[in-house]
Amino acid sequence: MRPVTLPSQNRIKELLDYDPETGLFRWKPGQRERRKASLRYVGKIAGLTKTDGYIAIKIDGHLIAAHRLAWVFVNGDVLLPDQEMDHINGVKPDNRIANLRPATKSENMANMKGHSKRGLPKGVAVQSSNGRFMAAMAGHHGARRRSRRRVAAAGARPFRRLRPRRAACGGGRRL
Repeated sequence: MRPVTLPSQNRIKELLDYDPETGLFRWKPGQRERRKASLRYVGKIAGLTKTDGYIAIKIDGHLIAAHRLAWVFVNGDVLLPDQEMDHINGVKPDNRIANLRPATKSENMANMKGHSKRGLPKGVAVQSSNGRFMAAMAGHHGARRRSRRRVAAAGARPFRRLRPRRAACGGGRRL
């Protein structure tokens, strides 16, 4: 979605009602929306589900992500340009305010669910050459840890956490 300037909290509240328990927006009658054709939408759920799974609502000619509208509706503050909205539970159409938080790109990516055809946890893959499971995880600044084990699929375990490596200079111990 192209970056669009979000409407103000007042403009969103003028056009939409938001239920923080369900995360749904409903159309309200606005000043210019009082025509008969527009009245049929009053009270109906606003928005459409896009192909990527997110819900978007068209306001003033711009399609805007519903999770961003929910954040502005409740909190009134607009996100910084480097911030994204993170769905805590990973369910894209779940726009309850309790499920939303501002996050950086890296925080948002770390919260993504793994996509595995074999049902393995995020970060675990099978090496076709020797049948071993390989777990890999990247942390801040590209630090990586890898592990190779010959175990059953149920025994493949991702890393618990990634500890930063220390420089080996000055008598420091490398982790």
